[in-house]
Amino acid sequence: MAERRLAERPAMQLVGLDEDATDAPPPVRSAPEHLHDVATGARSWASRRPAVASVVTVAVLALVAGVALAGPRWLTERERAAVLGPAAFVGAVATLRTIPEATWTADVNGTTAPVLVGDVLVASAGSVRHRDRRIVGLDAISGALRWTVPLGTDPQPDAIDCHPTGEVVSCLAGPAPTPDPRDLAQVPDGEVGVATLWAIDPVHGVVRSTHPVPGWIQSSAAAGSDLVVAAYAHGRLSVSRIEPVSGRQVWQTQRFATAGTTINGRIRLVVARALVMATDNDSTLLLDAATGERQTHATDTLGIDQTRLAANGTVVRTQFRLRGPVIVASSSLSDGMGEPWLTAEGSVLSVDVSDGSSGLTFTSDGFGLDGVRAYRPGADQQVWQTPTQATRVSVDASDRVVVRNGGTVAGLAAEDGGVVWVRDLGAVSGPTVSDGRRVAVLSGGIDERPVLVALDLADGTLEWRLPLPAGTSRLVQLGTQLYAIGDERLVALR
Repeated sequence: MAERRLAERPAMQLVGLDEDATDAPPPVRSAPEHLHDVATGARSWASRRPAVASVVTVAVLALVAGVALAGPRWLTERERAAVLGPAAFVGAVATLRTIPEATWTADVNGTTAPVLVGDVLVASAGSVRHRDRRIVGLDAISGALRWTVPLGTDPQPDAIDCHPTGEVVSCLAGPAPTPDPRDLAQVPDGEVGVATLWAIDPVHGVVRSTHPVPGWIQSSAAAGSDLVVAAYAHGRLSVSRIEPVSGRQVWQTQRFATAGTTINGRIRLVVARALVMATDNDSTLLLDAATGERQTHATDTLGIDQTRLAANGTVVRTQFRLRGPVIVASSSLSDGMGEPWLTAEGSVLSVDVSDGSSGLTFTSDGFGLDGVRAYRPGADQQVWQTPTQATRVSVDASDRVVVRNGGTVAGLAAEDGGVVWVRDLGAVSGPTVSDGRRVAVLSGGIDERPVLVALDLADGTLEWRLPLPAGTSRLVQLGTQLYAIGDERLVALR
């Protein structure tokens, strides 16, 4: 009986209690403990397979070394591509989407315009007072000094002008012109300044050659791989084309200076396509860039007629005539060789930035009092006219024509000239920059800190404002990037 009752009892089972830790989750292990377990397992595995372990170790070390070396290089190349890469169109900046930041600063002499040659910014540094005038090459990405070319101590050059010319950068360094025209025009045998032409390898800063250039240098400009120089000597204005490395004079054209001729550095020298134009206060020389032959006789402007050479090679001639009580301007545009391809009423307005999409030429009365007219090549009838006053066209891109008159900036529709937006920015100076979607101008009076103001090109909305860095007063565009420059500082804005 007792045995039967024992058999009917249910089997006993172990039941875990709350205070038992047998079913509790394992404690969280720390990172060093995990690392120790992995290292122990790796050592155990390596002891069992030493040959395979050696191969894997070498591969891992090579991978780590490759990442360590390639990582910074990849970042540098990416930054280099961003700085040196193309913009939306020729003449545009890379981007104005965000407020630029100062990425590097260099000590330069602001009297010399810096130039971009490849990935090197060429500028001048030092001063005559400290007798340390020199030409420097700065890395365009980091601002690091790549090379220095001292210009000697006897004599110290007052004026330095540099231009990229083929495989070298050509720099003219010499004395500043005398401010008194009587010292040259009326005294042909008087003292003549002598400048030095330096041909420098822009990559390594190696001086390829130096050559004396006689005369008081007024202006210079690149013509392909050659340099065109305008200078005064012995009562004559001479314009010469020179091979920088050999020093060979390709051609020279001279004309006698007059008592009214400016010899204080105000000659404007422009080289565009097949033409060279030298302009001062009282005359204009238009020359064939290949031969130096005059395309027209030297014209006496006398404040009545004006001739200028645009960057695209177009010769613009403007005549001012008194018609009753009103001064009337008319302009003709040509290639300088043949008949005009456009005759328009008014004075042709300069355009700071253009993507070429509208194909329009813009004129005003020459004084910014009349409205703006738009013309197309080959048709003398205007496309449209607006009463909006303007002295220059800031931007012609993305179906907008942004015009400027004093501190007022207006956005017009490229199709019909209708006013889309108007902004009053106070005092505005310098040229305009644009990335094709925004426009930026430098605002601020003489005693005020200049501020770079960016507006939306479509509707004129204020995008951002950036006071220029301390020690800088103006803006320059080199390639597709912006730089703030002052008397002694150059700041890269990215």
